[in-house]
Amino acid sequence: MDKEVTDLGISYERLLVYHKTFMKSISFSEISICHLEDRVTRIITKEGEIFCTPRTMNELELRLPSDDFFRISRNCIIAYKSILKIEPYFGNRLVIFPNCTLQKKLIVSRPRTSAFKNWLGE
Repeated sequence: MDKEVTDLGISYERLLVYHKTFMKSISFSEISICHLEDRVTRIITKEGEIFCTPRTMNELELRLPSDDFFRISRNCIIAYKSILKIEPYFGNRLVIFPNCTLQKKLIVSRPRTSAFKNWLGE
């Protein structure tokens, strides 16, 4: 499902990303996780490649299809296909274990937990 962005009516299926000295256009189906770290928005692909993008998390949330991607916290968006398992976490939150190489716990923020469960089909 494509999402129209801004008043231009443009429908996107790809995202231009950067890695050191080159740029690459990747399709949304290649994206596993988008996360903000040290003020840099990083895109992690299903192959484990890490790219940067000048887009903010809010821009990515608008651009990525909501059927396939969910913003679990202010600094992380995850693709449904990237969820390996989910476990309860402290304070009525959830922790997600992704099936990519990210060595970080992905915690669903308390305010987004209910919407995340609904997105999963609860």
